[in-house]
Amino acid sequence: MILIDYLFKIETFFDIFILISIFVKNLFHRLIILNSLNSMIFRKTIPFILCMCFGTYLSAQTLRIDSLKHLFSSYNDNSYEKGKLLLDISKEYRYIDTAVCKMYIWEALQMAQAIGSARLEWETYWTLGTYYHHGDIQPFLAYTNYKKAEQLLLKANVDDKGELCGLYTNLMIQFFQINDMDNVAYYADKILKIAAQWYDLTTLIPFDVNLVQSKYDMVTLILGAQIFKGVALYIDNSGQEALDFFENMFRKIILMEKDYNYSNFVADRCIKILFQQNRPREALYYLNWCRENVETNESIGLMPSIYADFAKVYIILNQNDSAEYFIKKAWELPVIDYQARMSLYNSHSSIEANKGNYQNALEFYKKYFHMSDSVAQTGKTSEIARMKNWFELEQKDIEYEILQQEKQKQKRLILILSVALLLIFALLSLLILLYRKTTEKNSELKKLHTVKDKLFSVISHDLRTPLAALTSVLRFASKKTLDAKMRERFFKDISSRVDDTFSLLDNLLCWSKNQMQKIVPSPASFNIRAEIQEIIDNSQNIAQTKKISLTNLCENHNVFADRDMFAVVVRNLIANAIKYSHPESEVKITAQFINDNKMITVSVKDVGIGMSQEVQDNLFKLTKTKSVKGTSNESGTGLGLTLCADFVKMNGGDIWFDSREGEGTTFCFSVPS
Repeated sequence: MILIDYLFKIETFFDIFILISIFVKNLFHRLIILNSLNSMIFRKTIPFILCMCFGTYLSAQTLRIDSLKHLFSSYNDNSYEKGKLLLDISKEYRYIDTAVCKMYIWEALQMAQAIGSARLEWETYWTLGTYYHHGDIQPFLAYTNYKKAEQLLLKANVDDKGELCGLYTNLMIQFFQINDMDNVAYYADKILKIAAQWYDLTTLIPFDVNLVQSKYDMVTLILGAQIFKGVALYIDNSGQEALDFFENMFRKIILMEKDYNYSNFVADRCIKILFQQNRPREALYYLNWCRENVETNESIGLMPSIYADFAKVYIILNQNDSAEYFIKKAWELPVIDYQARMSLYNSHSSIEANKGNYQNALEFYKKYFHMSDSVAQTGKTSEIARMKNWFELEQKDIEYEILQQEKQKQKRLILILSVALLLIFALLSLLILLYRKTTEKNSELKKLHTVKDKLFSVISHDLRTPLAALTSVLRFASKKTLDAKMRERFFKDISSRVDDTFSLLDNLLCWSKNQMQKIVPSPASFNIRAEIQEIIDNSQNIAQTKKISLTNLCENHNVFADRDMFAVVVRNLIANAIKYSHPESEVKITAQFINDNKMITVSVKDVGIGMSQEVQDNLFKLTKTKSVKGTSNESGTGLGLTLCADFVKMNGGDIWFDSREGEGTTFCFSVPS
């Protein structure tokens, strides 16, 4: 009938292996419960049954792994779902091949970090912590990976707070297994603090059912936290207060119909306290409940310790027959844990002593003593290892804190140094800028000072001299002692000096205005030949005194420039040509296109004294120009050429010259056409 019931649940070929395994396992447990182990035939079939169960389990496990791998290969791109399959495969290998199990976990971790999935990453660290907790048992590594999972969970701020409670439950149980009750209480409090947001912790009724959204059974997690917190609180307490607490928790678990493992655990605590209080009959209630619970749930692993506790109770009650019955049942079990074996040896020794079989009692006691001594040594070794691990953990935590503090100090120091260097750099840049500005201003002031000296020299000498001469001539002419021929000569001389003085004054005013107000050109289109001819006509009076002919060879081209500035440049160049030309010579003015007709070059060529190399090198530099007398002893200042250079450049052109000492000079300048 049992097999028929299971057959209705078969859905796939894989389920057949699972159900066969379950059926064989149930059959085996029921035979034990029915005390069939007394049969010699069945004793001989135990290895066969165990091999059969193990083989069935492996077959089902292999099919399960193959199914997961096939599903894994169906994913093309890395994703959370693909990484979750890696974790599922690793769990299947946990008790088959720990190396392969760990390999799949690491592969999932690499995938999580590659795709940036925080959820997959903390689930992987959680799985890795469980691996070190239950598989390759290394408490320190289990704790380290659980803590990484916790950090990622807190950082991700996951909505399902049950995730954190589940993780804290694992940490709580781990610390309980290594007997670190301070941390047991610490993580129990964390669970209860989170759960208190949803549940009344006394009644375990949620404040609002709609708010409780978790894939975990929160009531079970709360009960676990309350139980383990009580264990941590009453670990060395066997008084009535401890008993009341565990009995209350026992009733609450039964009422809630929650995890039977918790009920066994709490019942066991009650049994131990009742033993210490020498109340064996009351302990029988919890023992009978545990026996029924274990047999119902077919947990063979818990039976030896329960039968051993039954034997202890009946020895205390002087019911040796009942005690022997449970000792015999315990020894007939296929697997007996270390603690149960010790208790059975001790109970057996007590029964033999009560019967007067002291030799047998001594033999059983020796076995008990050797095992207890071995357990004590193992316990000490485990405690030393645990203390060493946690000492190393604390040292690493301290080192990490120190390292973080050092890093913070270094960051602050680097920040301070960076700001200081930045301020120093800014200050140096400001000082350099101020120095450059000061140097430029000093240079400009020096230049202006030199220009000022030059201007005063021009005003005091080149302007004052002709005016003084003109005054003398006018005074002499006013005495009416001159004849007509002399008077004509004086008037010509006066006219020439007035023209020179006017030209000098005009240049001086133009240059001063340009320096002080920075004249802005106003370009316009005009005929170059007509403009130059007008300037020639105005210069004929000066040219005739030296019998110099002025020839306009320009064609009717238009230029685009400031007309007044153009006139100043041409007038000054013609005046200089006349000044430095030999008498009875010719000054030619020409114009031609250059640069694809974009510019026009104007040339003023004279046949005169030319310029030395020293004069040529400083020609357009007002502060370095040396005055050179003309062919008729005319004075010069260099101011006109400086003004010409400024005006030509302001109109987008350039000025240059070609001079040979004793042969003459040609001045050229360009303007836009």
